[in-house]
Amino acid sequence: MVVMNDVIPTDLNNTDLPTATCEYRPAERFYWAILDASILTQSHSTPLVNLRRRPTPVQLSYLFDAFLPLPVESLQVMYHRIAPNSYLACGIEKTILSDFIKDHPDTLILTPETIPACITESISKDSLSHSTIQADSINLLTGEFEPRQISSQRRSYLMNLAVAILLSGIFIIIGLERRRAVLVSQGEQVSSAQTAIYQHVLNPAGSMNPSLNQSTTNPVSQLAAARFTGELRRLRQTRQVNSSSLSTAQVDASGPPAAETLNRLFAAWPVNHNLHMQTETISVTESALTIIGTLPTPDQAQQFSADLKSFDPKHWRARQPAISASSRNESVRLTLRYEHLQPQQGTPPGDQSRK
Repeated sequence: MVVMNDVIPTDLNNTDLPTATCEYRPAERFYWAILDASILTQSHSTPLVNLRRRPTPVQLSYLFDAFLPLPVESLQVMYHRIAPNSYLACGIEKTILSDFIKDHPDTLILTPETIPACITESISKDSLSHSTIQADSINLLTGEFEPRQISSQRRSYLMNLAVAILLSGIFIIIGLERRRAVLVSQGEQVSSAQTAIYQHVLNPAGSMNPSLNQSTTNPVSQLAAARFTGELRRLRQTRQVNSSSLSTAQVDASGPPAAETLNRLFAAWPVNHNLHMQTETISVTESALTIIGTLPTPDQAQQFSADLKSFDPKHWRARQPAISASSRNESVRLTLRYEHLQPQQGTPPGDQSRK
């Protein structure tokens, strides 16, 4: 098996490991070579980035095999990168390494005492490396020959990392669930407020409708929302100015203008909270004034028409109110009509109002 490392793993320098030892052996017990990996390096160039892929240990083993008197598969090899396209290969026979581990079970690092002088001179001569290569940066106890202490420490580290990731995921899920619960609670509060508005607008004089207290996904509640939207649309239409009905022209030469008539009408409008009338139309013409709206009960419609009967007896006379069933459930439609009083020559206003 061949292994490639550029530096010694940090775990090997951990002084907390029990009985941690480092063994040195003479350089002549190892196989050495300087490999030119330029023929193995593949460049992937783009206009912005120049990427250079490093060779794999298997590829380097083919180069190292040319310098060996025995197959490279029978060696434990370490490849040390000394330049962009140059690698220092150091190997030892696997049988020798196995016997060494049996005799020294507590050894964590096996490294050469020195680098051969011929290798050092070749590196300096060719200026392959700008820094001095240390022999103790080469460790042959890696891969399948890695000590149990180091592999156990690595497994412990990975286990702790997995537990930390799992706990982080659990905390994230709990936080998201709490946010979801808050959003659901806020949605229920909004739904309750909508239900209260529907109840107040759609059933102002009636009892609480249980169907309106259900979820907004209930068909009955959705019908209430549609009715509420219709009421809003109707109210907006009644608030729009109609140039033909709300004219600023005077009713006649002696009568009040339409704006003054509406001002007196609104001043006399019943303020009793029990008389809740939803106005549909208020029309003012030269000869007639018409008010159309809906109330919850016929009794309230009679009371409303009586309170608004004589709001301006000098210019308007009330006609018989018309009360009919409304298209809305549990409500009646009230139509109030007033006709304009034409002034007569020599007739006092008080006598005119009694006719």
